[in-house]
Amino acid sequence: MTPSDPVLTIRTRFLTFVLHYVQSRGGDARALARRFELPPEHSDTEPVRWELLRDLSEAAERAIDEPFIGLRMAQANPRGSYGVFEFSAYTAPKVGDALARLVRYQSLVTDRTRFALRVTEDRSTIEHRIVGLPFGCGRHPNEFTVALLVRRVREILDPAFAPCGAYFGHDRPACVDELVEFFGTDNLVFAHPFNGISFARELLDRPMPTADPALLSVLDEHAKILVGILPQATDFLGSVRNVIQRDLLNGPPGVDKVADRLRMSVRTLQRRLRDCQTSFNELVDDVRHQLALQHLANETLSIGEITYVLGYSDTRAFHRAFRRWKGTTPAAYRRRNEPGAVHAISRDLE
Repeated sequence: MTPSDPVLTIRTRFLTFVLHYVQSRGGDARALARRFELPPEHSDTEPVRWELLRDLSEAAERAIDEPFIGLRMAQANPRGSYGVFEFSAYTAPKVGDALARLVRYQSLVTDRTRFALRVTEDRSTIEHRIVGLPFGCGRHPNEFTVALLVRRVREILDPAFAPCGAYFGHDRPACVDELVEFFGTDNLVFAHPFNGISFARELLDRPMPTADPALLSVLDEHAKILVGILPQATDFLGSVRNVIQRDLLNGPPGVDKVADRLRMSVRTLQRRLRDCQTSFNELVDDVRHQLALQHLANETLSIGEITYVLGYSDTRAFHRAFRRWKGTTPAAYRRRNEPGAVHAISRDLE
């Protein structure tokens, strides 16, 4: 089971999750990072060789003596770890619509992930593949992905949810008892061409308790913009901007959080930004500025909705920032630059 490309790389947050989990269990995450020569400036937006995901997770398993580390990481993974990609699914009207967003916005998570939803007369299957890696990135990344899917369904829809079957690209481990217990089924298929789960078709029509049509519209538009921006972010500043963009929904991310995401110290991040003749606050401000202009070009979004996706506490804060950028209000700017947006002006909060 070898990849079609021996030097295949992948962009992923999994490495960060591994190191954080090891640290939370009392392990030496820094020593693990040094062992695998992870540069302190490496970020989740920069590709790494696929073997690193497998080798690092296997070393982490041994470091904290946890043979089901992928499963445990999925159980511990905090809600919202995938930002817009995740929240857009939560606010969809039905389960089928939520899964459709995993397919639509998957590039926000990794450049090689491919989610697919297969539907037959009585069964649905959500498939997770990695281009060039027919059997995934190894046991622990595979089990993490499948377990996280099941955990999210249980959190949002039904705590007793059990898939009809669970599929994994890696070979069957010596013991599967804990997997059987977690998934609630012994229909576990290994050495499969994809990772995923199957479930009753009617689940697709179940309403999402977290559905929010108004918020979904905002998140969809925001996700589309991020998908369009992401491929351009290949340098250091682009990597920092990507982290900021992904986390704006929870307010402007602090410099410590962004530095942690980029796996560097706050001092190193600030120094490198100075070398680029900018600062962290200036970069956050510029990200908001550019996103604001793109969102205002979409006449279906109100000023209040744009305020939310840019992470401002209220519209007054957004108005103050916008006057500083453009010398006018967001609504006035929209009227001047988007003549076709007349029907949206009534919703704007001046």
